[in-house]
Amino acid sequence: MASKYIFINEIDLLETQKRTSTMLKLIAALVLVGVVSGTCPDTFTPWEGNCYRAVAADAEWDEGEGYCFLYGGHLTSLHSIEEERFAKQLAGPNEFWIGLSTSTQMHYIVIDSTLLFLLTGTCPDTFTPWEGNCYRAVAADAEWDEGEGYCFMYGGHLTSLHSIEEERFAKQLAGPNEFWIGLSTSDNSGWRWSDGTPMDYQNWGDDQPSDGMFMYDEDCVTTNDDSRRIDYQWNDVNCNRERHFVCKAPLIA
Repeated sequence: MASKYIFINEIDLLETQKRTSTMLKLIAALVLVGVVSGTCPDTFTPWEGNCYRAVAADAEWDEGEGYCFLYGGHLTSLHSIEEERFAKQLAGPNEFWIGLSTSTQMHYIVIDSTLLFLLTGTCPDTFTPWEGNCYRAVAADAEWDEGEGYCFMYGGHLTSLHSIEEERFAKQLAGPNEFWIGLSTSDNSGWRWSDGTPMDYQNWGDDQPSDGMFMYDEDCVTTNDDSRRIDYQWNDVNCNRERHFVCKAPLIA
C-alpha cells in the first residue's frame, strides 16, 4: 500500500496569472483573485513572495499535486533551509510530501471540477492523434464561440487546416456533417485561425466567402455537409448558427 502524507501547497505570486486559465472553473478562479492582486488566497500564508498551505489530509503524491494545481500551485519546492523550516513550521510534527520526484511529468486539466491526469507526449482522452496533434469531433450543436470555448478547455482550439490531408482526416472524424473550423474574421481584418497558425491552405466553395449576401454577418467558417458539396468545401456563415465542430490540440508537452 502506498504511503500517504500531508502535503504543502506553494503558489508563486508573480507567476500565478500566467498559470491561470479559463479551463479552471469558478471555484479555482475565485481563489486566485487575491493572488493576482498581490495577496494570497484565503487559508494560505505568505512567505518571501509565495503562498503556502499545509493540508492535513492523507493523499498520495499525485493526489496532492493535483489538489495544489486546483489552486494554481504545486507541491512545495524548497530552495533554502529557511524555506524548509517555514514549511515544517506550517506542517507541524508530521511527514509531508514535497514537489520532488523522478516520475514522468504530468499535466492537469480541470473540467467541471474533474481533475484529469495527462501523461506527456499523449493526447487527452477521447482525442485521436495525427501528425503531432490531437483531434476530436464533437457531435453536438454549438455556436462558433461555444465550440471554441469547449476546445480551449482541453488546451486546444477549433481545428485549423493546413493541407488537404489534414482536412480529409478531420472530415473522417466528423462524418457526413457540417462542422465548425477555427477560421473567422472580424472588422474586415482578414481571415485568421483561432490557434494563431498561418493561413497557408484554403478550400472555399464556389462563390465563397460571401459575407453579407443574406443581410447578416458571416464571420465564421464551416464545412458544407456531404450531401451539398463534393469534398466538404468551406462556407462562411453567421457565427451564431449551430453546428458540430472539431477540436485540435497539440500533443501534451
